This record gives sequence, structure tokens and C-alpha cells, in this order.
Amino acid sequence: MTHGRVFFMGDASAQHSPFGARGGNRAVQDANNLAWKLALVVQGKAAPALLETHGIERHFAARENVEIASRSAVFIAPETEGERLVRDAYLELARRHEWARPMVNVGRLSVASLYAHSPLNAEHGAFSSALAQPGAVAPGGRSTSIDRVLDCRVPASAREASSIQPPVDRLFDRLSAQLDGMPARERAAALTRVVAKIERARGNLDGIAGI
Repeated sequence: MTHGRVFFMGDASAQHSPFGARGGNRAVQDANNLAWKLALVVQGKAAPALLETHGIERHFAARENVEIASRSAVFIAPETEGERLVRDAYLELARRHEWARPMVNVGRLSVASLYAHSPLNAEHGAFSSALAQPGAVAPGGRSTSIDRVLDCRVPASAREASSIQPPVDRLFDRLSAQLDGMPARERAAALTRVVAKIERARGNLDGIAGI
């Protein structure tokens, strides 16, 4: 996202399918993320290290948007028989159950990225909900300390979050690969058993490892 004193934003930093209005929204979010930080540094109100957080935060956001847009493309146009079977199973679950409708991915709308991994959002204490942690956009969330912003120090160990796939997409990948790897005559029965597990769990996918 950066090269020396140059900051790359919008399509200059990452390109992806237009699903969910992600391209334009991400470009505006990139500019917004940099603008207030650059203003504080230029005015001498914050340490130059504050600008390093732009790359950490927005590189994660770019990866997230590329991944989610790519997932939408796979859901809309499956590339393998396993992907088609899982996609159709998700659609049937959504037809039968309201709780399953978020499993359908035909272009998830752009939302603000979670900056939980940012050096500016080191957690202090416990939070009753993950939506209230620093870096999340949610009513009642605790704001980042202004002192932490103005005297920013980015540790050498700072890393962006490694996992950006939601459980529904991780399960999609596992099931698709497993179905593609088994004889065609066994696929329908195997998928039916997994769908039954998902229905019993009412969409809680954490305990469903696959077929």
C-alpha cells in the first residue's frame, strides 16, 4: 500500500470484481483513512509513525475485499461440480430457513473493515461483544485513545489478521473439495448428511468440519 513516501489507494492498490459496490467504497475509505492521519502528522500533532498504520489497516481491507468479491464470483458461477452442489445446497437451505439466507453470496455489500489488528486498537479489558472491540464500527464501541493516536508507535511485530474468511465460506471450500474428490454416485448422499447437520445446528457452522 506504500512505497517510500507514496501511498497507493483505490484501484492503484488492488482490483477486484465490482460486486457489493466494493471498489468505490474501498477507495473512499482508503482516502479517509489516510487524510486525517496525514493532517495530524503535517500539523506536527502526531508522530510520523502514525502513517504506518494506514498500510496495516488498508492492506487488510484490500485483501478482504478481493477475497469477498472473488467468493461472490465463485458462488454465482461455480467452477467445479462440487462447488455447484454446495452452492445449490446453500440456496435450498435459504429457501427453507430464514436463518440460512446470509449463506447466499450473490454480492455481499461493502461494510467497514474491522481494525482489531491495528496498533491503534490494542485492547484494554474484556468486551461483552466482539462488535464493541476497538476497531469495530458498532454503537457503544470504545473509542481509540487520542494519546495512542498522537504518540503512535508501530511495533516491529505488528501484523495484519491472517484469517479473513467467514465460517460459511470456509465450509463451502471444504465441502466442495471433499465432493470433488469422491465418486459422483456418493456425492448426493454425503451432501444430504451435511445439510442435515447444518439444519440441526440452525446455521452454527463452528462444529461442522465437513463430510
